[in-house]
Amino acid sequence: MVSSAMFLAPLCWYGPIGSTRSVLIPQLFANLDPVHKVWAVGILATVASITGAIANLLFGAFSDVTRSRFGKRKPYIVLGTIVIAISLVVIANVKSIMAIILIWIIAAA
Repeated sequence: MVSSAMFLAPLCWYGPIGSTRSVLIPQLFANLDPVHKVWAVGILATVASITGAIANLLFGAFSDVTRSRFGKRKPYIVLGTIVIAISLVVIANVKSIMAIILIWIIAAA
């Protein structure tokens, strides 16, 4: 039971985020600016990956010392889920490549 949960849980968050970054955002870039879409995807992937790596270290350290009635990790999981959901809605309605990249950086953090 626990092993299946450990396998399925990452798929629940990686599926939507991975498919959005790999498929939907490049298609959105192609619709907004077909000439610069490859550049935009490269910038998005590079900056978001660096941001995510740094944020994982910081939020991991913060969650290790967090003491709340909800536990160490749950406040970060809930807040992160809300931020990701809001960022996906905003990205779907923004018409600027730079704004999409900036919002995705926030989501990556």
